[in-house]
Amino acid sequence: MVTYRMRRNSSDLGVADKLVIAAATLGEGGGSFTAEDLVVAAWERFPETFGLRGHLDDRGRPLYPDSNRVFAEIMGTKPVRKRGWIEKVGNKRYRISDVGRQRASEVHGGSSAHKLVLDRGATDRIGRLLKSRAMIKLREGRSEEITFLDACFLWGINPRSNLNELTVKFGDFDHLLKAVEQSVPNGGFVLRHGDVPYTIADVRTLHRLSEDLRERFASEIETIKSRRTERGGHAAPS
Repeated sequence: MVTYRMRRNSSDLGVADKLVIAAATLGEGGGSFTAEDLVVAAWERFPETFGLRGHLDDRGRPLYPDSNRVFAEIMGTKPVRKRGWIEKVGNKRYRISDVGRQRASEVHGGSSAHKLVLDRGATDRIGRLLKSRAMIKLREGRSEEITFLDACFLWGINPRSNLNELTVKFGDFDHLLKAVEQSVPNGGFVLRHGDVPYTIADVRTLHRLSEDLRERFASEIETIKSRRTERGGHAAPS
């Protein structure tokens, strides 16, 4: 588990930043965690923000976590979800996204705990993206035949996705390509997926294709953005 050392006074941090820091300690290695796990982690890391008022120890610190405080922040359009820092992946289960992990690092003054590293999982994912239907059609000069479903596969969404899912997937996609571009020396080979080598030029082509498709399918994307499956509140998330 990663231990974060604060580079800024915790009183300078907003609630969303504190929560994503707590989530980062739980989601090391890309694992998921429960809403209750996050409640306890947030209270242990920032008791003054996520502690239950009126029940204090001898030092004036909250004895118990305030679950409603955390639940309210991970539902609906609160910043931690709206910005795609935490993604819901199941019944009361969540994971910190790549952009969330990067945010946790940034608010610690550039902590070295989470550097951009191109691991095997990222390598495999880039390889799959570069062999996607959208990229094949582009290479064959058939870019006008790329469908919205092709684009959805590229981004990891589907036509019935909602705003939160779109925000997380777009953020992860952009962060992955940024990590690749920053990890490649002198524009040489990026990776080898199977027996096929890919260069930084291939990855930049993928990035440009994604930007072009976001413009082409702007109306479809706006439809997805209009869907909000959760609303803010203080009840425990399902």
